[in-house]
Amino acid sequence: MLSAPAGTLSVVGTDLEVYRRGAPWTPQEITELIERIRAGSGRTDIARTHGRTPGALDAVAWRLLSADHRPEKKTRQAVELLRAEINDISAGAETDWWARYLQGRKIANAAKPARTRSPQAPKTTATPKTPKPLLPLPECVQTFAEQPAIDWTQPGTESELGLLIVQVVNEIVDPRNRYIMARRLGLIDGSNTLESIGETLNLTRERVRQLQNTAITQVQHDAHRLGSAAATLAVVFNFLDKDPTAIEALAQSLLTAAQELFSCQPTWLIKSVSRMGGRTPRQADEIAAAAAAIRDAERRRGRELAHEQRQILTCDRIVDKWIHAATWPPHLKHADSERSTQRRRMPTPSGIASVGSFDSEKNGTVVHFESLLEESVFITAEGSDKILTYQEQPCQIAYIGEDGQSHTYYPDLLLTLNDGRMLLAEVKPLWQMALTTNRIKCEAAQRYAAQTGWGWVSVGSSGQAYRDLEQRDISDLTRASLTAALNEGPVSWAHLQELRTQAPITAMDVAAFAVQENIGLELFPYRLYHVNDV
Repeated sequence: MLSAPAGTLSVVGTDLEVYRRGAPWTPQEITELIERIRAGSGRTDIARTHGRTPGALDAVAWRLLSADHRPEKKTRQAVELLRAEINDISAGAETDWWARYLQGRKIANAAKPARTRSPQAPKTTATPKTPKPLLPLPECVQTFAEQPAIDWTQPGTESELGLLIVQVVNEIVDPRNRYIMARRLGLIDGSNTLESIGETLNLTRERVRQLQNTAITQVQHDAHRLGSAAATLAVVFNFLDKDPTAIEALAQSLLTAAQELFSCQPTWLIKSVSRMGGRTPRQADEIAAAAAAIRDAERRRGRELAHEQRQILTCDRIVDKWIHAATWPPHLKHADSERSTQRRRMPTPSGIASVGSFDSEKNGTVVHFESLLEESVFITAEGSDKILTYQEQPCQIAYIGEDGQSHTYYPDLLLTLNDGRMLLAEVKPLWQMALTTNRIKCEAAQRYAAQTGWGWVSVGSSGQAYRDLEQRDISDLTRASLTAALNEGPVSWAHLQELRTQAPITAMDVAAFAVQENIGLELFPYRLYHVNDV
């Protein structure tokens, strides 16, 4: 079980620890500081609670002292001197501490020696950048780290980890850096190489790489902000400090998340996410190496089992689920009356895109896949006696998207069954089938298949299908919580985390709710909404 290590995200009394180093003091923070000093808190504890260094606390305490109590220089005793002065003030007497702070700051600035520039010093017009303060989210926002521990070895939790990674990218403040990371992870359509992103942004490949690393550093810094997705991701990886043997379990979860959602090379994804989670480059390489070893072992084992009868029976059972979950038109066309189909679009190999292939004994040709999930489904089709042949991306379908624009869609697979029927299939993780864009595509593909005389099905891993979302049982409490929230407007990621403190809502519950109630669901940025709100 994964749980938050002590001190990673902490609460001191009712005061949330935040990171404010370098940020200006505010009237509210000055008031809170006075109350903590009056309550007897120590210098180090106060500094940590305010997210400041002890030296910064000494400086502000010196400014708050009255002129007759203020020593000539700032010292470590400034906090104790201020505490004594606070205690000497008569009960009920009011003191404008903010005005004192401003006056003390003015005196401190006036005492600074004037800066003179040497005649030989080169002139510059550059203005040093001041980092923006990292502000805490509202206290009502809860992260997974504050929920009961998640067992990452249980099926279905990979969806939670994948969504968490997406939200980490969503919370990158700089729009350009956020766009670069989204493209690199394959969350936005288009090639995800450094060169192609550079062409879009009119940047060099090296500059895109630098901005990518800057984005990762920003995520690491954001982990100090309580309530952020980056803080939760750091908790997940910090668990390795307590139990280094959990590296394989975490690598397996990251590998499955890569299969479910991200259209990029899994090893690169795991390295990058590990760095965003606070791991050093060497530690990130170790996690990625563990994932690569797991992936190689699974591939080797799967290929070996594909030649055994028990694997054939397993594949047949999965294909039976596909056939049962499919939608079939009244008038069917069989394979003997169909022209042969060919692949309509080839994947574009790159250093990042998750593209692979294997030799198909059944088809007598090379089969190309674009994700780990596609590879798993294709191997099932290869090993099942219920499928005579199969063709990847056999047709192109025009459809109108939610934006009102015309788009082109390429279904993943056309199966020729052993009874002659044809079955058009889309390969998607089960919860991802609920996304509005994917539902629009699938409706267009279902109409196309019916007009052509083919069956239609959307399949996931281990025989899962779209019908599983339609028939999933959602608790009354979960359904009522989501319905009530939607009646007030679209539900964001942060709002969903708040709802999770009131009801046991999982990612699969949200997906099933969206399908059953015809509710819009977007991933980037995360949003659950009434379709007529668009």
